[in-house]
Amino acid sequence: MIKNETSAVNPPARTISIRGNKSSYKLYPGNIIRLQSNSNYTFIYSDTHRPILIARILKDYEQMLRSFDFIRISRGSLVNKKHIDRMTADGYIIMDDQSHLKISRRKMSAVKRLVLA
Repeated sequence: MIKNETSAVNPPARTISIRGNKSSYKLYPGNIIRLQSNSNYTFIYSDTHRPILIARILKDYEQMLRSFDFIRISRGSLVNKKHIDRMTADGYIIMDDQSHLKISRRKMSAVKRLVLA
């Protein structure tokens, strides 16, 4: 679920509400670094929270976050374009949190085009 929140000082910002196993979270898409799938579960890595485990598939989040510059780089990884530090020549993306993620061969050209755009 995506909501608009306004503040007197800051311009309107969109948040997503995520319901975990024991609690719910309100995250700004810009703070999400990456999402990693693990079977029918998704780990959400953010610069403001510890990793969050959610019982939803990665495809659900891909559709939800498409308008926020998230890129599907492999079957199990969805990354925020704004948190990409660099791309290596051997097909890895290095994120701001220093995680190394492998780009799948089939998505390599599309990812290069989107990252360099």
